[in-house]
Amino acid sequence: MFRNHHHAEVSPTTVVNRRMGLGASLVWGLTGIIVTAIVAGSGLAVYALRVVDRRADGAVDLVSQVLGELPEYRAALPPALADAIDDVRRPDYRNQLAVTTKLLPREGRDLQSASVEVRNSGEELVSLLSMRIVGMDSDGQAIEERTTYAATPIQIDNDWRGPLLPGETRRFVVRWWAHGKVSDVTHEITDLRVWKGPHEGAADDEADDADKGSTAYKSYRSQMPKKSATREVVSRRDNDD
Repeated sequence: MFRNHHHAEVSPTTVVNRRMGLGASLVWGLTGIIVTAIVAGSGLAVYALRVVDRRADGAVDLVSQVLGELPEYRAALPPALADAIDDVRRPDYRNQLAVTTKLLPREGRDLQSASVEVRNSGEELVSLLSMRIVGMDSDGQAIEERTTYAATPIQIDNDWRGPLLPGETRRFVVRWWAHGKVSDVTHEITDLRVWKGPHEGAADDEADDADKGSTAYKSYRSQMPKKSATREVVSRRDNDD
C-alpha cells in the first residue's frame, strides 16, 4: 500500500561576495560628496533668500534714515572737515583750468613718469580735481594709464595735495610701472568740484537785507500785531522796580 517516493536532491545555493574595486569606490564616494554639496548649497541658497527677503525692508528704512540724518552727521564733523566737503560739482569751470602734461625720461628700466601742471585762472577754489594720465605708444594708442588727483578737499600727503586756490599753479610728477614703450602722454579730467564756501550764507544775508527794504517785506511787517503801549509802560515800570 505504501510506496517509497524518491525525493530529488536539492543542491545548496552558493552566494559569492565580490569586493568593490578602488575605481568604483572612488566613483561612489565622489557621487555622494557631490549630491551632499548640491543639497547643502540648495538649502543655504533658500535660507539666504529668506533672510534677504526679511532684511530688505529694514535695509530700505535704514538707508532712508541715514539720508535723512546726513545734515546732522555733517554738523557733527570737525569744522575743518565740514568746511572742506562743502563743495559742488562744476564741470563748466573746466574752461578756467589750463592743464598740461609732459612725458619725462624713464627712471631705470620700467619706472615711467610724467609732469603735470594745472593753472587755476578763475576766481573759484577747486576742492577736487581728479584726472587720468594716459601713456600712448608711437601709433597714438593708449597702452598705460594712471589715476591721480591734482586737487583734494584737504592736504594730507602724497596724492592728497589739497585744494587749488584761485590764480595758483600746481605742478607735480606722476610715476607708474610701465609695461610698454610709452612715447607720449595725455590727460583726461574725470571730476571737478568747486568749494562753495561762505558765499551762499553771505548771499542769503544780503537777500534778507534787500527783502527788508522791499514792498513785500513792508507789507508783511504791517500785518504783524503791534505792541500795546500799555504793556510797554507796565514792562518798563517792572524793570524800574
